[in-house]
Parts: sequence; structure tokens; C-alpha cells
Amino acid sequence: MVAKLYSRPPTQDRIDKLRLLVRLNEPKLLDIAAWPTDLIFDKSRQLVGFLMPALQSHVPFTEFSNPRDRKRNHSTCGWDFLIHITRNLAIAMQTMHDAGIVIGDVNDLNIFVDPKTGRIRFIDVDSFQVQDGNQLFTTGVGVPMYLAPELQCLPLENLKRTPNHDSFALGVLIFQALMMGRHPYVGVGKAGDRELPEIIRDLPFAYGDEARKFGINRPQNTLNLKALNDELAMLFTRTFSRNMRPSPSEWVEPLGRFKASLIRCNANSAHKFSPTSSSCPWCHLEQHGVVMFFDVKTSAIDAVASGSNLNGSIQIKAWLDSLPEIGLKPPVEPESITAAPTEGRVKKPIFPLIIFVLAWVIFIIVSVSLVFSGNISSVFWDLVIGGFLLHKVKPKDQKNIEREKRQLTMQKAESNWSLQLKAWIDEDSINRIRKQRNALTHQLSIVISQESNWRKILSDMESQKRSLQLEDYLDDFDIVTASIQGIVKIPRPVIATLASFGITSASDVATLNHMKVPGVGPVRKSGLEAWRKNLSRRFVFNPNLALPAEVVRNAHAKHKHKVNHAEQQVRSLRSSLQLALVQFEKQRQMREPLLRLAANELAVARANLANV
Repeated sequence: MVAKLYSRPPTQDRIDKLRLLVRLNEPKLLDIAAWPTDLIFDKSRQLVGFLMPALQSHVPFTEFSNPRDRKRNHSTCGWDFLIHITRNLAIAMQTMHDAGIVIGDVNDLNIFVDPKTGRIRFIDVDSFQVQDGNQLFTTGVGVPMYLAPELQCLPLENLKRTPNHDSFALGVLIFQALMMGRHPYVGVGKAGDRELPEIIRDLPFAYGDEARKFGINRPQNTLNLKALNDELAMLFTRTFSRNMRPSPSEWVEPLGRFKASLIRCNANSAHKFSPTSSSCPWCHLEQHGVVMFFDVKTSAIDAVASGSNLNGSIQIKAWLDSLPEIGLKPPVEPESITAAPTEGRVKKPIFPLIIFVLAWVIFIIVSVSLVFSGNISSVFWDLVIGGFLLHKVKPKDQKNIEREKRQLTMQKAESNWSLQLKAWIDEDSINRIRKQRNALTHQLSIVISQESNWRKILSDMESQKRSLQLEDYLDDFDIVTASIQGIVKIPRPVIATLASFGITSASDVATLNHMKVPGVGPVRKSGLEAWRKNLSRRFVFNPNLALPAEVVRNAHAKHKHKVNHAEQQVRSLRSSLQLALVQFEKQRQMREPLLRLAANELAVARANLANV
């Protein structure tokens, strides 16, 4: 047992409330809360505090909902355990409601978790809302980031809370745990200069469909609702849609079913995700440099790929290297075909020539006769008509006619040959195959050279040790504890907003230069930057220290993701390349008869032309 002692004498209202809480004490409440079991009085019989069960190994809920704290303090915790914790939270809150108790001031610091079992214990029970007959003991306090929209900006003292208000806070806590510390109302878009309490009051759920109508989108590198199943997505939508929110009990079974349905990622055993997702969302985040879960089965200096995968990749590379370049030379060419002409030589015809000579003789005889007769006009018409008839009966050059005909046939054959040759070569398919080969070669190099690449990464980090040590040092300073000149304390809603953009420590403050965070104007931004700069001045570089473990672990997770992705690509590209080669060869075999026919036709056409 431990004691909670008040620094100031409690009011009579507080004393009456504590007496009631002690009377309400029962095993089911002791099981989920640091419930008051007895009152403590001083020598003058003045109440000064109360006794409650000690929380031996529990840690604040924020150590699991905040990815930075979870990765540091509970690196083996997976998404399935986070779901387990939130399910236990829903059960515990429903137990409170069934006992007629409203928690009121629900937040991530008055909920504690057993890291081994995921069991939930509430603290600050003396702030819970309880009722004794007609007397209502209200909460009077609340953390804005967990207050329902209808409570935002209202005075909370003496305000009656309802289980529905608790249900809103429960939804926020579950969302933060499952969606990596992001607040459901913090998005990118038209929040303007509003701070989180006003955003919750005035704007829709940032991850829901309605937010799109307001021009609001979720922050970069965050999960979307598709990472969950439809059942959980609908519960979140109901929770944040200002209608009747789901009770805690309505979350219990869906969370249990979702946890049971998770599948393990083939690329990383630490990644578990919904079977309704088209691909692993954690791998997608890692592609953008965001590591959420570590594979504890491999250390930071282990080879990433297994021996079998590495050997398999080496064999695939040998197969790839053995592939010959795709030939462009056709199996047959017109020049290589000795074709006999199918059409004979053209001979000059005798009969048309005899007719032409006779016509000339007749024309000359008639013309001479007319001249001697003195009939000049008849001579004129004789010349005209005779010339016309001689032109008509003049024998044509059959050889030239036949040559032109055979040239036209050859041109058509050449055109057909070009078309069939182009179809047989199929440059588009060759380019696609070459592209696949190059891609496979690149991915194989990543897998096969993984160890040397990892050594290079470590070497590069060694050369950057000073800056890495500095960032690791700054990462130890949580924004929650920031001491900023001119700002007494950063409000928790602003801290939650910063966390939704991945800014939780002094190290993260540098990213403020690349983004606009609602509620963080020039004053707060410059204050945070000054805080970071002031902390940096205290930093002392120690070249003898090893690289920061967190930095190495993050780098290794990213490297492993790259290698695992490359392994998947190798398998996929090899299959697609094999299929493409088979299909390409089949196409060539199908087109070869047409190619041979075109080559033969062109060879024959050339032979015929030469034989005019």
C-alpha cells in the first residue's frame, strides 16, 4: 500500500467524497484502479490523505501510445500488444461505468499499464465523478485533448460528466495507441491558427471522410483507417462524429477480433497487420524512413537475409549472368536465299513489228501517190491520219513494262519483309526484358552486398558520430518538460498536436522548419528552437562512445527493410522475367514462318527482276 497526502487541508466536499470512495471500495474496482482503501488522519483527527494499492511495475499509458517512448522502453512490444492494452482499457472503463462511476478526467497520464500483462490500473481516483444519493461529486478538471467537442472551452468546475464523455476520451486513447501517437483531430489543412481545443470543437475527425470536405488531410507518414478493419474504422467514425458514441463495451469484442485476425509480414516478423490491407502498412512507412517496430530476432550487426535467401539470390544471379543477350539477327535473310526466278525473260514479239513495217510502207506509198496527184489537202490529212495510225501500231517496249511490274512486286515484298522483320525483332518486348533484367540485377546487388552495405552504413555513421550523438542527446529531452523562455509551459493540447506530427523531443524540433503545425505560431516555434539551441550548447561530444544504440537500431531496421524488399523484388522479378522470356520466344517461333515466307518472297521477287 502507498499513501497519498494532501499538501493543503482538503475541503469538506473532498472529505465527503473520499469517505464515499472508501465505502465503494470492492475487489473489482481494486483490480483496475489505485482505489482508496482507508483514510489517513493526523494527530488532531484532521484528514490528510488516504491509502491505496501500490502500482508495482506499471508504467504510464503514454509509454505505449507514444512511439518514441515505446521503442525506447518496450522495444519488443508489437501492434498486437497495443491492441490488447486498448481492449483491457475498454473493459476497465466499462467496469467503472457499470459501478456508476464516471472517470471524467480521462487522460494518458492517469492510466497505468503492466508491461508484461497489459492490465490497466487507473490512478487519481479522488478526481472521479461519483454520486451519493442526491449529492454529486464532480470531477472539475480535464485535459483538453481528451475532452469531447461539447465540453471544449467550457468551465469544468461543477459540470456534470456522463459516460458518453468518457467514451470520447476512450476513443482518443485507443486511436493514439493504434495509430502511433497521432491525435484523431490533428490534420493538415484548414485548421488555421486554431489550437487543439478549438479544432476538436469546430472541425471534423481528421482521418474520416467528412474531413475531406473541409480540405483536411491526415499528416504525412501516418496510417490511414484502411490499416484497420471496417469494424474498428466505423467505431472511430461513430466516436468522433458527434452522434451517440460507442460505449466501452462496444469496443471489447471488435478489438479482440481484430487482434486475432492479424497476419505476420513476410518481410519483417515484427510487422503484424490486418488481412484486409493490400500490403504491410509498416513496410510502407519504413520506405519513407519511419520505423515503428523492431524485429528483435536480429541484432544490429546480424546479416539481414538468411543464408538460404542469400544463396538463392547468388544462384539467381548466376542464372541471370548466363542468359545470352537477345539476338537481333533473324534466322533467315533474303540475301541468304538462292531463289530461282519464277518468271522468264521478256522476248520482243515479231508480229507487231511486221505490222508496223507494213504500215510504214503503205503510208509512204499513199503519201507519194497523193503528192504526184497534186491534191495538197489530201496530202495534209494523209500525214495527220497516217501519223496517228503509225503511233497506234508502233510496237510497245514489253521489257520495260515487265521490269516496272516486277519492280513494283519487289517493293511490296521488301515492305512486307520489313514489317515481318520488325514484328519478329519486337524491340518493345526486348526493351521491357532489358528493363526487367536491369531491375533484377539492381535488387540482387542489394541482397548479395547486404553485409558490405551495412558496414558502409556503419562507417558513414561513424563519420557522422558527432551529429548523431548530438541528436541522441537532444532526443532525451521531451517537449513535455521543455523550459522555454517567455513561455511558462507548453499546453498539453499543443504537445499532443506536435506529437501528431512526430515532434516529441528537442531532436524533432528541427523538422518545424519544414512544416506548419496548428497552434505553433512564430513565438512558440522560436521558443522551441531557442530551447533546442540552448540544450545543444550543453552537449559534450565523446568520440570514444559507441554509436547511439537507438540510432543503430533505426538504421538497421531501415537497412533490413531495404534488403527484405529487395528479396521480394528478386523473387517477383525473376518470375516475371522468366515468363517474359518464354512468351518472347513463343512469339518469335509463331512469327518465324511469316518471316521466312516474306524473305523467300523478296528473294524470288529480286530474282524475277534480275531476269527481265
